[in-house]
Amino acid sequence: MKNILILFLLLSLAGCISVSSSPSSRFYALESAKEPGAALAGANSLSNVVIGIGPVTLPEYLNRPQIVTKNKNNTVEFAQFDRWTDTLDQEIIRVMAKNFSLFLPQANTQIYPWNSIIPVKYQVIMEVIQLDCKLDGDADMLVQWSVIGAQEKKMLLTKRSEYRQSLETHDYPGLVQALSLISESLGREIAQALTQLPAQVKP
Repeated sequence: MKNILILFLLLSLAGCISVSSSPSSRFYALESAKEPGAALAGANSLSNVVIGIGPVTLPEYLNRPQIVTKNKNNTVEFAQFDRWTDTLDQEIIRVMAKNFSLFLPQANTQIYPWNSIIPVKYQVIMEVIQLDCKLDGDADMLVQWSVIGAQEKKMLLTKRSEYRQSLETHDYPGLVQALSLISESLGREIAQALTQLPAQVKP
Protein backbone atom coordinates (compact mmCIF):
# COMPACT_ATOMS: atom_id res chain seq x y z
CA MET A 1 0.00 0.00 0.00
CA LYS A 2 2.84 2.35 0.88
CA ASN A 3 4.56 1.66 -2.42
CA ILE A 4 1.36 2.38 -4.32
CA LEU A 5 0.96 5.71 -2.50
CA ILE A 6 4.54 6.70 -3.30
CA LEU A 7 4.02 5.78 -6.97
CA PHE A 8 0.84 7.84 -7.08
CA LEU A 9 2.62 10.87 -5.63
CA LEU A 10 5.48 10.53 -8.10
CA LEU A 11 3.09 10.33 -11.04
CA SER A 12 1.15 13.34 -9.78
CA LEU A 13 4.37 15.31 -9.36
CA ALA A 14 5.48 14.37 -12.88
CA GLY A 15 2.13 15.50 -14.23
CA CYS A 16 2.42 18.85 -12.48
CA ILE A 17 5.91 19.39 -13.81
CA SER A 18 4.77 18.52 -17.33
CA VAL A 19 1.87 20.98 -17.23
CA SER A 20 3.89 23.82 -15.73
CA SER A 21 6.70 23.46 -18.27
CA SER A 22 4.46 23.44 -21.34
CA PRO A 23 4.32 26.76 -23.29
CA SER A 24 1.23 28.91 -22.76
CA SER A 25 -0.66 30.61 -25.58
CA ARG A 26 -0.21 34.31 -26.28
CA PHE A 27 -3.24 36.30 -27.43
CA TYR A 28 -3.17 39.41 -29.63
CA ALA A 29 -5.68 42.06 -30.67
CA LEU A 30 -5.46 44.63 -33.44
CA GLU A 31 -4.89 48.14 -32.08
CA SER A 32 -6.74 51.28 -33.14
CA ALA A 33 -5.15 54.59 -34.10
CA LYS A 34 -3.62 56.52 -31.20
CA GLU A 35 -2.93 59.92 -32.73
CA PRO A 36 -4.77 62.81 -31.03
CA GLY A 37 -7.07 64.96 -33.10
CA ALA A 38 -7.61 62.21 -35.65
CA ALA A 39 -10.99 63.57 -36.83
CA LEU A 40 -11.06 63.99 -40.59
CA ALA A 41 -11.86 67.20 -42.40
CA GLY A 42 -15.51 66.99 -43.35
CA ALA A 43 -16.38 64.67 -40.47
CA ASN A 44 -19.12 67.11 -39.40
CA SER A 45 -21.10 66.15 -42.51
CA LEU A 46 -21.77 62.80 -40.83
CA SER A 47 -22.96 64.20 -37.52
CA ASN A 48 -25.52 61.81 -35.97
CA VAL A 49 -25.37 59.55 -39.05
CA VAL A 50 -25.47 55.86 -38.19
CA ILE A 51 -22.75 53.84 -39.93
CA GLY A 52 -22.73 50.04 -39.80
CA ILE A 53 -19.43 48.19 -40.02
CA GLY A 54 -19.48 44.67 -41.44
CA PRO A 55 -19.66 41.97 -42.36
CA VAL A 56 -16.04 41.24 -43.23
CA THR A 57 -15.23 38.15 -45.26
CA LEU A 58 -11.82 36.63 -45.86
CA PRO A 59 -10.35 33.32 -47.03
CA GLU A 60 -11.48 30.61 -44.63
CA TYR A 61 -7.98 29.43 -43.83
CA LEU A 62 -7.26 32.87 -42.35
CA ASN A 63 -10.39 33.10 -40.22
CA ARG A 64 -9.22 31.04 -37.26
CA PRO A 65 -7.78 31.71 -33.79
CA GLN A 66 -4.19 30.94 -34.87
CA ILE A 67 -2.16 33.69 -36.53
CA VAL A 68 -1.42 32.59 -40.10
CA THR A 69 1.87 33.44 -41.81
CA LYS A 70 3.83 32.45 -44.90
CA ASN A 71 7.47 31.39 -44.85
CA LYS A 72 10.23 31.89 -47.42
CA ASN A 73 8.92 28.97 -49.48
CA ASN A 74 5.46 30.58 -49.60
CA THR A 75 4.11 27.79 -47.42
CA VAL A 76 1.29 28.61 -45.02
CA GLU A 77 2.06 28.18 -41.31
CA PHE A 78 -0.34 28.23 -38.38
CA ALA A 79 1.10 29.53 -35.11
CA GLN A 80 0.68 27.03 -32.31
CA PHE A 81 0.82 29.42 -29.37
CA ASP A 82 0.25 32.88 -30.94
CA ARG A 83 -3.44 33.52 -31.40
CA TRP A 84 -6.02 36.23 -32.00
CA THR A 85 -8.35 37.10 -29.16
CA ASP A 86 -11.21 36.50 -31.62
CA THR A 87 -11.60 35.31 -35.19
CA LEU A 88 -9.82 37.64 -37.59
CA ASP A 89 -13.01 38.92 -39.25
CA GLN A 90 -14.31 40.08 -35.85
CA GLU A 91 -10.92 41.60 -35.01
CA ILE A 92 -11.07 43.68 -38.20
CA ILE A 93 -14.66 44.82 -37.58
CA ARG A 94 -13.83 45.79 -33.99
CA VAL A 95 -10.73 47.81 -34.83
CA MET A 96 -12.44 49.48 -37.80
CA ALA A 97 -15.28 50.59 -35.53
CA LYS A 98 -12.77 52.05 -33.05
CA ASN A 99 -10.94 53.88 -35.83
CA PHE A 100 -14.20 55.25 -37.21
CA SER A 101 -15.03 56.65 -33.78
CA LEU A 102 -11.76 58.62 -34.00
CA PHE A 103 -11.96 59.67 -37.64
CA LEU A 104 -15.72 60.41 -37.55
CA PRO A 105 -16.35 61.27 -33.89
CA GLN A 106 -19.83 62.70 -34.41
CA ALA A 107 -21.13 59.68 -36.31
CA ASN A 108 -22.79 56.73 -34.61
CA THR A 109 -20.90 53.52 -35.43
CA GLN A 110 -22.57 50.12 -35.13
CA ILE A 111 -20.91 46.71 -35.37
CA TYR A 112 -22.42 43.96 -37.53
CA PRO A 113 -24.83 42.38 -36.79
CA TRP A 114 -26.92 45.21 -35.35
CA ASN A 115 -30.54 45.36 -34.25
CA SER A 116 -32.91 45.88 -37.18
CA ILE A 117 -34.55 48.85 -35.48
CA ILE A 118 -31.29 50.85 -35.59
CA PRO A 119 -31.56 53.37 -38.47
CA VAL A 120 -28.27 52.56 -40.21
CA LYS A 121 -27.73 54.92 -43.15
CA TYR A 122 -24.43 53.61 -44.53
CA GLN A 123 -23.20 50.03 -44.31
CA VAL A 124 -19.53 49.29 -44.94
CA ILE A 125 -18.76 45.75 -46.09
CA MET A 126 -15.30 44.38 -46.75
CA GLU A 127 -13.88 41.34 -48.51
CA VAL A 128 -10.24 40.60 -47.77
CA ILE A 129 -9.16 39.05 -51.07
CA GLN A 130 -5.56 38.41 -50.06
CA LEU A 131 -3.63 38.72 -46.82
CA ASP A 132 0.01 37.63 -46.84
CA CYS A 133 1.96 37.96 -43.60
CA LYS A 134 5.66 37.15 -43.51
CA LEU A 135 7.58 37.38 -40.26
CA ASP A 136 10.78 37.97 -42.20
CA GLY A 137 9.23 40.56 -44.53
CA ASP A 138 6.03 42.55 -44.93
CA ALA A 139 2.31 42.32 -44.37
CA ASP A 140 0.27 42.72 -47.57
CA MET A 141 -3.50 43.15 -47.77
CA LEU A 142 -5.77 43.39 -50.80
CA VAL A 143 -9.33 44.28 -49.85
CA GLN A 144 -12.51 45.04 -51.76
CA TRP A 145 -14.74 47.40 -49.79
CA SER A 146 -18.16 48.84 -50.51
CA VAL A 147 -20.54 51.37 -49.03
CA ILE A 148 -24.23 50.50 -49.22
CA GLY A 149 -27.19 52.77 -48.62
CA ALA A 150 -28.68 50.54 -45.94
CA GLN A 151 -32.23 51.86 -46.14
CA GLU A 152 -32.62 51.70 -49.92
CA LYS A 153 -30.27 48.68 -50.29
CA LYS A 154 -28.28 50.50 -52.95
CA MET A 155 -24.58 50.24 -53.73
CA LEU A 156 -23.13 53.73 -53.37
CA LEU A 157 -19.42 53.11 -53.69
CA THR A 158 -17.06 50.21 -54.20
CA LYS A 159 -13.29 50.15 -54.41
CA ARG A 160 -10.33 47.78 -54.26
CA SER A 161 -7.44 48.90 -52.03
CA GLU A 162 -4.01 47.40 -51.51
CA TYR A 163 -1.65 48.00 -48.59
CA ARG A 164 1.85 46.91 -47.67
CA GLN A 165 3.43 47.46 -44.26
CA SER A 166 6.95 46.51 -43.17
CA LEU A 167 7.40 44.81 -39.81
CA GLU A 168 9.40 46.81 -37.29
CA THR A 169 10.23 43.61 -35.41
CA HIS A 170 10.21 40.25 -37.15
CA ASP A 171 7.98 38.48 -34.67
CA TYR A 172 4.27 38.14 -33.92
CA PRO A 173 3.97 41.44 -31.98
CA GLY A 174 5.61 43.16 -34.96
CA LEU A 175 3.16 41.49 -37.32
CA VAL A 176 0.15 42.52 -35.23
CA GLN A 177 1.45 46.09 -35.20
CA ALA A 178 1.83 46.05 -39.00
CA LEU A 179 -1.73 44.77 -39.47
CA SER A 180 -2.99 47.41 -37.04
CA LEU A 181 -1.35 50.12 -39.16
CA ILE A 182 -2.91 48.65 -42.32
CA SER A 183 -6.32 48.64 -40.62
CA GLU A 184 -5.78 52.27 -39.63
CA SER A 185 -4.95 53.27 -43.22
CA LEU A 186 -7.93 51.35 -44.59
CA GLY A 187 -10.25 52.86 -42.00
CA ARG A 188 -9.06 56.36 -42.82
CA GLU A 189 -9.56 55.80 -46.56
CA ILE A 190 -13.11 54.51 -46.09
CA ALA A 191 -14.00 57.20 -43.55
CA GLN A 192 -12.74 59.89 -45.94
CA ALA A 193 -14.92 58.46 -48.70
CA LEU A 194 -17.92 58.52 -46.37
CA THR A 195 -17.47 62.23 -45.70
CA GLN A 196 -17.94 62.87 -49.41
CA LEU A 197 -21.12 60.82 -49.75
CA PRO A 198 -23.69 63.21 -48.25
CA ALA A 199 -23.02 65.71 -51.05
CA GLN A 200 -23.36 63.00 -53.68
CA VAL A 201 -26.38 61.09 -52.39
CA LYS A 202 -29.82 62.64 -52.69
CA PRO A 203 -31.89 62.47 -49.48
